Amino acid sequence: GKLPTVYDLLFYPFDGIEKAPELELDYHLEAIDGFVTRSGWENGSIYAGIMGGMNNVNHGQIDSGNFIYRNGGINWVVDLGTENPYINEYDVAGTRYKYYRVSGEGQNVIIMTENSNMNYGQYSAAGGFITATAENEYGAYAILDNSSVYLSTVSYAKRGVLITNDRTTVVLQDELSFVKVETLAWVLHTGANVDIEDDGRVAYFTQRNEEGKMVTVRAAIVSQRPDFVFTTQSVDKPILSNTLTANKISGAEQETSRNGIQRLVITAKTISFDVAVVFEMIDDINNPSAVGYKWTPMVNWEPSSPSEDEEVVETVAKRGDTNPVSIKTETTSAENMIKRGTAFVDRFEEFYKALATVEYTLKDYPPEKLDYVNAGFYADYLDCLDEYEEFYDYLVENINIATGISRTLCGIETEID
Repeated sequence: GKLPTVYDLLFYPFDGIEKAPELELDYHLEAIDGFVTRSGWENGSIYAGIMGGMNNVNHGQIDSGNFIYRNGGINWVVDLGTENPYINEYDVAGTRYKYYRVSGEGQNVIIMTENSNMNYGQYSAAGGFITATAENEYGAYAILDNSSVYLSTVSYAKRGVLITNDRTTVVLQDELSFVKVETLAWVLHTGANVDIEDDGRVAYFTQRNEEGKMVTVRAAIVSQRPDFVFTTQSVDKPILSNTLTANKISGAEQETSRNGIQRLVITAKTISFDVAVVFEMIDDINNPSAVGYKWTPMVNWEPSSPSEDEEVVETVAKRGDTNPVSIKTETTSAENMIKRGTAFVDRFEEFYKALATVEYTLKDYPPEKLDYVNAGFYADYLDCLDEYEEFYDYLVENINIATGISRTLCGIETEID
């Protein structure tokens, strides 16, 4: 057939069109494992997104799980973009990751900071993929399985973005369970001024909009762990030892400027990292509204409409319990693991159900069995499947190892009374 030309546009019978076509607010970019969502198509609408995909694609960055957020016509969480391709050794795949904008710490992601197998924060020859998306009249969400980018350090690693409360609230949530204690950094980049409350649980971003008015976005941590707090850092002081600073770059070409950008960071040394950061525009810092989200596992996400009658646990005055819940039953944890649908859980569902009545504490876990745990669950995947029945019988007969396995996989680090 004949291809369209400019004349088709000029002479198109627009009189027959009653209204402009409605545009989708949410879109899953399946080919690159990306997801974008917005509150509308008007100027100033919220726009947020998350992406996975392979880290080692041509000219790629270590950025699986990268997140962006725009509201009121202002970019609040920014992607730094590409690096100068003419900088020394940039075209060498194994070395370009030493530059800040290409390394994991130059993205809005979670990076491992003390793991020698992930010199740039994530494993380069891996990527995350979107496993679930949904939308309704109140919002939408997407969930990214990021387990492979952290190698065998994790039982699971999931990151999700949720727009809810009639598309006024954006939530960035992470659920990670490690095989052993790991050191990580949750990293975000912004060009806004940032003020952090004394308890470290809320950060206020301020910038001027196009009209010159000062606008504020609140980022609030929702987590049962009071030790997870915000700090700000200079982007000129790398987190990772392998990231080059400007004065260590040889050659005439230099890095793209990062002037006006700073990092917002949550650092943690932990065996589990269940954290939501809630982004909302607010009118008055001195009299802020309650945070419009309380902790909900991603498997139970459903966008909702704000309700004055709904109990909001997380508020600016009270974010997280000062006496965090110290009791967790394996039944709950095992069920959550099953719902999360990781490869191991799919294959060992009956094993988890068998363990569902076991109660355990950290002191019950025999450290000398850690090597066996690693060998049993994180060695060759197919060998695990072949040896399932023998392995299961052995665990049932050895309750200490069984409790240790369940604690490790479920990410439990609190004691049972």
